[in-house]
Amino acid sequence: MDLIWLKETVCPACGGKFQSENVRQNKLAQVQVDEDFHTHYEPLSPLYYSVVVCPDCFFAERRQNFEEIKGKPLLAVKSGTGALRQMSGGFNFRLILTFELALKSFELGALTTQLKGDTSDVIGGMYLRAAWVCREVGDEKLENLYLRKTLEYYEKAYMNEATEFGQLGTCGFQYMLGEIYRRIGNMEKALELYMRACANKELRQKPQVERLARDQLAAAKAMVKAQ
Repeated sequence: MDLIWLKETVCPACGGKFQSENVRQNKLAQVQVDEDFHTHYEPLSPLYYSVVVCPDCFFAERRQNFEEIKGKPLLAVKSGTGALRQMSGGFNFRLILTFELALKSFELGALTTQLKGDTSDVIGGMYLRAAWVCREVGDEKLENLYLRKTLEYYEKAYMNEATEFGQLGTCGFQYMLGEIYRRIGNMEKALELYMRACANKELRQKPQVERLARDQLAAAKAMVKAQ
């Protein structure tokens, strides 16, 4: 079964042409969904292909948004290509994607979204996906590092920025913050955020988030009580 196909891609930042790898996600089998909504697939991870990186200027963006950039964000990215090149660390993105290239693609994606002026939850989402890739290969130390980077931006978005947090909504974002705190071992903050999510009036409009938030709150309370 041919799971990967190549697309002729033009970089909107530098005009360079290259072939980007794409995965036929409908050919993958869903294995499990984690409490923080990370979905595991077999026989390969579509996360590796979720960010496209220009191998010439290292502009990096989510696949669905790669060719959409224009105006002031595009000018900001063009002015920041030096920083992108420095962050690339000499990686060759014309090669077949590997674990190391996938991680670097998310780091470049995080920098690109910062240059564009995206909200902090979008920037943090890049680091969250890097953490998920680390989880898939069983690297807990590196996963923890990227989860902490995710929290840095998610907390900034939650405390200081007016955003709707996409499909998650505010209650889902509170739950996600709690879940990340749990995964890095801060049960006190996890409980606080789980309780905020469960008390949020919009929770009943999101049944999947409600089930997870209430289950994780109960489990966290039981864990704290047993200590």
